[in-house]
Amino acid sequence: MPVPEVGTPRERDVFTQGRGLMSTVVRRFLLILKNPLLPVARAVSLWIALTYDREKLHRLLGTMYCKPARGKFGSLVFGAVLARWFRTVYLREKDPDVREALKDVCMAGPGGVGWAEHYDRMPIVRSRRFDEEFPFFPTVDSVLENAADGAVVIHIGCSSGRETAYFAQRYPKLSFIGTDIDGPIVSRAERVYQRDNLLYKVARARDILLVTDDVQKLFILSHGSLQYVQPEHLEMMFKSLRNCPDATIIVCEPWREDGPSVGRHSRWRGNFSFSHDYRLYSEQAGLETMSFRTVQTVHDPNSRLFKNRLYILVSKVPGL
Repeated sequence: MPVPEVGTPRERDVFTQGRGLMSTVVRRFLLILKNPLLPVARAVSLWIALTYDREKLHRLLGTMYCKPARGKFGSLVFGAVLARWFRTVYLREKDPDVREALKDVCMAGPGGVGWAEHYDRMPIVRSRRFDEEFPFFPTVDSVLENAADGAVVIHIGCSSGRETAYFAQRYPKLSFIGTDIDGPIVSRAERVYQRDNLLYKVARARDILLVTDDVQKLFILSHGSLQYVQPEHLEMMFKSLRNCPDATIIVCEPWREDGPSVGRHSRWRGNFSFSHDYRLYSEQAGLETMSFRTVQTVHDPNSRLFKNRLYILVSKVPGL
């Protein structure tokens, strides 16, 4: 069976992915037996997702990472409304720019600031176990410790700014730029995490080279952020990196092999997240893959949702 593309009915109904028709019918029948009100709840959520006043709907969706702002009714229907909205609105949209604007409803503004505050509550305490579970940190160390003074390091999706500031403090002779998609998120990072060698700028991945005039030697980092980039925009980003004489990209992102296909090198992972094959994107753009491995997280070794892939990708001018 061919893999579905964005916008097809088969892809939108994620509950049927990988299951036969009879299996799907039986599972849903058992769910209804367990909770007779489930069909009513789904009907209400579908009505809200399709007919609810757009401004009110977007205000509700914007509480994705701000639960206290929902109120009792919003908390009751939020999960079902969000799931229906993904299937009936977000995944049906074929224009990546419009899809990106829809994503901003939840992940920009108060929602993005709420996520940054949530992220800050998870401490960075380097230890052998920590480095095993989060190999992004020792991998970045192994690359940046040999970087020439003054080299520029761009962190895509810096969110709270904590990781960016952490590396900026470890490598004071390098220049760091933390980027995120929305002004309020960047403003919070500027306020909370300041370093002499660190700047924050609003930028999306597809326009990442616009944040600096110095592209002679670049290091680009992403730790769990490029998963939220539209596949079409990720292709634009890698194509732009062909203009860098010497760039090293370190990417550590979630990986799930069984999601529905979106484009040639990506799979939908759930919500706004994609499992991108960065090796194929980079090689399509003419970059080299220095290393690539799949990492199983320590805290949940049996979960298919918590695998990561760690890449070191390099862009070099031919002959250098």
